[in-house]
Amino acid sequence: MKLKKIASLALAGIMAVSMLAGCKDNPSSSNPTDPETPVVSNAAEYANYMLSGPQKNIFTFGSNADLDSNVKKVAENSDNLTDDHIENTYGTLTVINEGTGSSAVKTVGEKLDDEFSNMNIITVADFDATPSVLGNRVAIDVLGVSGKLDEEDAVKSVVKSWIASNGVSTTVFPASVANFNFEYKAEISALKVASRQHSDQSMWVVAIMVTQTATEA
Repeated sequence: MKLKKIASLALAGIMAVSMLAGCKDNPSSSNPTDPETPVVSNAAEYANYMLSGPQKNIFTFGSNADLDSNVKKVAENSDNLTDDHIENTYGTLTVINEGTGSSAVKTVGEKLDDEFSNMNIITVADFDATPSVLGNRVAIDVLGVSGKLDEEDAVKSVVKSWIASNGVSTTVFPASVANFNFEYKAEISALKVASRQHSDQSMWVVAIMVTQTATEA
């Protein structure tokens, strides 16, 4: 009897250990997995590095969640940005813009303007024109560069090119015109888009949005 009791207790102990081991190997599904860490963009920081002191008196760059989401929506659509566009841009370190012929970012720029169709969209060159009404006027430029660059080098290259093309001065971004005073807000979004056919080839799509707010002088 004593031997049977000892054997019974030993068997119970083995079963208990097995159950504990099973629980450890198969944790309850109620325990959530660690959430995926979102990718943090430092595009605004890199863009501001390219501005001089006087230029920072006109505006500094910030981020915009709506701009980020719309750039992603438009640029990841293969109808707007084809694999050929991406792979051709990947092969060169030249910054491309919407005005360079059959540019890879031309359609992206047009579609991005459509996403902000509720705004008064103009070009940077029109900021010195007298507005017809008070409120905001917005210029959105889309540029691209090879995905061989990391985000910092890509954004700095693009902003350098954008400044060279438009100029960031009180002539281009005047503080006032006629009976209107102006303030400016600049926002930037950078997205790396890979070719669907050759995922090792990619390009950066960088959107720069400048908002001019007119008030009565």
